[in-house]
Amino acid sequence: ATDEDLADLKMMTRKDLSDLARFLGMDLKVDQLRLVVDAFDDTGCGAMDLDRFLEFTGPRGPRDKADARQRLLKQTPPLWESTCAVTGMPNAFMVTCASEAARESEGGRVKITSKANGEKRRQVELKERQRRLAILRHFGELPDDK
Repeated sequence: ATDEDLADLKMMTRKDLSDLARFLGMDLKVDQLRLVVDAFDDTGCGAMDLDRFLEFTGPRGPRDKADARQRLLKQTPPLWESTCAVTGMPNAFMVTCASEAARESEGGRVKITSKANGEKRRQVELKERQRRLAILRHFGELPDDK
């Protein structure tokens, strides 16, 4: 087996996670599967690193829900919000799933991105980011073209 084949064995897709959960007697909904995989998907390929997932869920994993939430927030970026590279705002965008028919908005507030596995995400610019950009421009801290 090549190194690439071995790397593929260390990745878990939503289907793999669904099969595992079902085997363990849990029936996870599509959104729940997506949330878990997205939390551990470092490359944007739509699959999570199995070693990283097992480290999180193993014997040294969280003790309770509060501990799990704290660890997830510490090691992964927020799932639904994205940081703005221009303003540094941590909650500048809301990111959700997008349908196949989803289109970007005319004004540029809504962008559609595609993941390596073909899934789409809708990134909506929040009003607070627009206000921050206006303030930065007003004080000459940001060029007008940004």
